[in-house]
Amino acid sequence: MSLTVDEGIAAIGRVSGFRLSPEQFARFVGARGGMFGAGSPAPTHATYGFTPPALATPQEIAQTVDGIQARRPHFLSTGKHTKIEIGPGVIRRSRSWLVEDIGPAGGRVWRKLAAMTDLQERGNKRAITGWTAASRRNMVRTLASLDYRPLFERGGVPALVTLTYPGRSEAYGDRTWEAVAPTAADVKNHLESLQARFQHAYGYRPEAVWKMEFQRRGAPHFHLLLTPPRQRSRGDGLDFPAWLALHWASITRYEGQTTDEFAKTLMAATQIDYERGLKSYDPKRVAAYFSKHGVWSSKEYQNHAPERWIAQGSVGRFWGRWRLKSAMATMILPPQDVDPDTGEILATPDLRSPIMHIMSE
Repeated sequence: MSLTVDEGIAAIGRVSGFRLSPEQFARFVGARGGMFGAGSPAPTHATYGFTPPALATPQEIAQTVDGIQARRPHFLSTGKHTKIEIGPGVIRRSRSWLVEDIGPAGGRVWRKLAAMTDLQERGNKRAITGWTAASRRNMVRTLASLDYRPLFERGGVPALVTLTYPGRSEAYGDRTWEAVAPTAADVKNHLESLQARFQHAYGYRPEAVWKMEFQRRGAPHFHLLLTPPRQRSRGDGLDFPAWLALHWASITRYEGQTTDEFAKTLMAATQIDYERGLKSYDPKRVAAYFSKHGVWSSKEYQNHAPERWIAQGSVGRFWGRWRLKSAMATMILPPQDVDPDTGEILATPDLRSPIMHIMSE
């Protein structure tokens, strides 16, 4: 059942403290396509004729790796060994020295021998002040290793969601966003607040991947990959697009904001794109989209934090994930399984075939 105009205005007022006029409310509903119960529900797999991908589970990956290890002889000795990390969309290889040691129970164990410089770097974490090539590599590796099956478990369709900050205002001009987000910590708190409100409204914490970028004016904005809920929010009965617009506009309120300025934020600060979400349905595609394509493209200004934030210290993480776990499994290959000159894995059928099966799921 649709909410009446008075009920919709009252719902906005309870959350935000602003009372929109009927004209402002009509513009909001018109701009968003009738989201106060009058619009269509969030799409399902059937809406787009979409079949969720049959992604390898963490258990399947772990069992495959365990099977490989069980079938192969291991002649471990002190020296350089190769570690293989296998995930749904990535295979990582690294080489390190292993040394024989005595475990707590008196048995033999093998420990990695780290260089002193590695130990020093681990103990001296640097403040994050910008987006670097190393940051990008770390993000791509991590996103390609996650288990994305929870995005499809409730029958909905993943979408790319954009969250922006208020534009120009009478009180602050073009620097309005600084009144809302004077520090990097404030911005991260806004995102955490949205996550908490989502849980209160829908009864569960969302699974998502997010990335923070910056507009030319310096204002931060977020991109998220998540699956919008199909049910209406508890309490106020809003469809998800209306709920998202209302609560993000409420979270990003600022002192001196007028009702008309709030209404503009309500209409313009959030976007939900199902078409792009459908292109990001497996780990490799997610990693590619967040690093190379569309809104994720590496335009120089998009990854430059405001000087004001940098002067305050670390700007915090540029990306992260909610409730999506790693599906990586690890195995150690002794020297005889690796070409000593090139470092390439020797192409024995019992090693290559199971790994390629995982990657082709």
